[in-house]
Amino acid sequence: MIKLFFSFIFSLFLISCDMKRESIGVDNELLILTSDKDMETIVSFFQSIFNDTIFTPQPEPIYKIKFAKPKNFSKLKRQSNLIIASLGNDTRNNGTKLVQNLLGKEKFLETLLSDDHIIISENQFAGNQLFMIVSAPDGQALMESLDGKENWIKSLFEKKYDHRQSSYLFRDARQNDIEKRLMSQYKWTFKIPWGWENIKEIPDSNFIWLGKEFPYQWISVHWKNQSNILDSLSVADMIFQFPFEIYGTVRFDTYKFSLLSGGDKFWYDWKASGIWEFIDESKGGPFSLFLKYDELNQRIFMINTLIHYPGENKSNYMRQMDLISSTIYFEKIK
Repeated sequence: MIKLFFSFIFSLFLISCDMKRESIGVDNELLILTSDKDMETIVSFFQSIFNDTIFTPQPEPIYKIKFAKPKNFSKLKRQSNLIIASLGNDTRNNGTKLVQNLLGKEKFLETLLSDDHIIISENQFAGNQLFMIVSAPDGQALMESLDGKENWIKSLFEKKYDHRQSSYLFRDARQNDIEKRLMSQYKWTFKIPWGWENIKEIPDSNFIWLGKEFPYQWISVHWKNQSNILDSLSVADMIFQFPFEIYGTVRFDTYKFSLLSGGDKFWYDWKASGIWEFIDESKGGPFSLFLKYDELNQRIFMINTLIHYPGENKSNYMRQMDLISSTIYFEKIK
């Protein structure tokens, strides 16, 4: 198995023995320190792990991979997602030299000779940091060391992303008055960060619409009585009817449409994603729509997130809205 170290080895501890401040950098970026010689192979390796894409409608990677020179390690060691990667044992390669210096000669050789060429540490040089060392004799050995562990590795970064983003969104100011009123009036609520405003509310139609500017983001919630979870065909029909019934001027495109069942692994029962567009205007962007069954009151909830931010990266904002949506919870209607 891949070695997951939370205290890591003593030689690295000596390097990072100063007080650990919070990690810096964007949560959906991976910063990789490697030599020019190894870069092509290392790019292929990490693209095989972090290969998720959001269509906006242009494809946009969920994680962005960036590179820096190994000589800049001391300046960059507090980055949120920091990776040191090298191939071979030639210490004239500056990436290999850095890996050996960090691991120590004995541990460096042990990692090269073993079947596992990946070491992951949490909070190594900063709080809320994931630090990874990749060291293999060659590209083939490195790819073979994955052996189906891609999802496990990615889940570590996803967990850290959710933790840091949740702290950013919910730790300080929140719209507590709106949250409490929703629970009091409708017996459901979710965490609403500061900056989000109530755009429209239609109690008779069980509809709430929240928005935020810069960029324009929207979250709407619609619910109705439903005695059971729907099958995939019924869910798909409901999803495509949703924008016509709720907004009137919006539709969901079939281009890159995806429908996934949440099952027991996720907070939602169904998740749809794809492209939305105005019917009469050339405007649109990505959307997500979650279906969540309220077992306490036998209601089905449709939580829709939209963004309009032409020409700019949108995946991080979409993931933030997914996190907001995931905090929904219910109370029993008396």
